[in-house]
Amino acid sequence: MSPQTALLRTLAFVCLTLGPAALFVYLFVVPTGPLRTLIQRYTNHLDRQLRFLRSPVTGAQILAWQLVGAVLVGLAANFIAPVMSMLEVAVVLGPFMQINRLRERRVIRLEQQLDGWLLMLANALKAVPSIGDALASSQALLHVPISQELDVVLKEYKLGTPLDVALRNMAERVKSRVITTAITMLQVARRTGGDLPATLETSAASLRELARLEGVVRTKTADGRNQALVVGALPLVVIVALYFVQNDLLMPLFRSLKGNIILGLAIALWVGAIAASMKILKVDI
Repeated sequence: MSPQTALLRTLAFVCLTLGPAALFVYLFVVPTGPLRTLIQRYTNHLDRQLRFLRSPVTGAQILAWQLVGAVLVGLAANFIAPVMSMLEVAVVLGPFMQINRLRERRVIRLEQQLDGWLLMLANALKAVPSIGDALASSQALLHVPISQELDVVLKEYKLGTPLDVALRNMAERVKSRVITTAITMLQVARRTGGDLPATLETSAASLRELARLEGVVRTKTADGRNQALVVGALPLVVIVALYFVQNDLLMPLFRSLKGNIILGLAIALWVGAIAASMKILKVDI
């Protein structure tokens, strides 16, 4: 072997060894790496949602569970049955969707308690002139979850945050159109003057009617959401049935590059169709 050939082989070996290592370090280890940044954004988003839900679990823990679950599903797909790779979708999207579902339920409960809180606040303002004292007295009479959100508002207010800013922070945490409208109305009524208790009572009546209409819409669209979930689950049922009845029809999807590409595109279209159907059925008043 000539010295030039040996040198070229050595250089090729160094490049093949250090190249993937440098790419791995750049993607996962460097703080400004793209995947590291994406993971940090994902965990921060999970942390915000979990704090809103008052959950002791952290975003990093959920991410670790997802990674462990993805590895276990991959091993099961390789050594037990390739069809089990379909569970990767549930491992990746399941926790995120469940957290969003829990958040939506909490927001709905907050909206249902909103008119009662406004009436309590109006009655408290008839007895005490300070809106801070009225908030404290109304918070003590309410149930969770709105009592928890008002407790955060009162703590921020006691620590020196202006009341309008504390209420605005509550609206940003909840991200509900109804609650944001109610808080904006309360702030405008305070600044413009007038009979604030009467304004709160009128707003509570309007919000109660809006909640009734939204309940009617939610009931009417419940059947459509259930049908969309059933239709969305049918591909999984068909694939599992085909695998156990005649699995040679599915093996090209799992054992070839073209099959993997087709399977990946099918899964992406399937998830997109379910998300689009849920978006269409989510009617706003």
